[in-house]
Amino acid sequence: MAEVVVATLNVSFDSTADTTTGNIKLEIDDREDGLNNGNTSFKPGDDAYYWLFKDSNVTLLSHQSTAGGISSAGTDTKVIDENITFTNSDTGSLGYPPSSSVTLEWLGRSYEISGTTVRGNSTLPEVNGSELVLPNGKKVAGILRCRYSSTGTLHQLSGVPKDFKESMIIAIGSIG
Repeated sequence: MAEVVVATLNVSFDSTADTTTGNIKLEIDDREDGLNNGNTSFKPGDDAYYWLFKDSNVTLLSHQSTAGGISSAGTDTKVIDENITFTNSDTGSLGYPPSSSVTLEWLGRSYEISGTTVRGNSTLPEVNGSELVLPNGKKVAGILRCRYSSTGTLHQLSGVPKDFKESMIIAIGSIG
């Protein structure tokens, strides 16, 4: 009989009542009907539009680019439909800060893992900002489908010199 070998990687973060988390996310506006008309690659001298998403408890302190200038292009809402994988974990994170209620459902089965015991699980995590937390530290394995909307600000990067192949956008915030 062949021996079975299994490998997983778990990264654990200790969360206490005094710990507050927050999220900032930057991404190119890749929507077909968006400000870049679905383009995600740009020619030298082109303007590029991008999203800035942040949790409501995050205050934006600095928003800069290494080349060119940044200007506001309004706000909009993006519909998100994503899967979050739990692997012997009691926490997960949404990819975007939600601005609406989050609909959660396990895809197929999910399992509670307690030591060497594995049993069916139907408990859904609680949503706290972008964080997903199962009650009482319950460790589970499964794929969670999450559907929600996220409102972000849109920005235009323009005036990058034509001889620059790249520009970096930096956003720094504080939680509180």
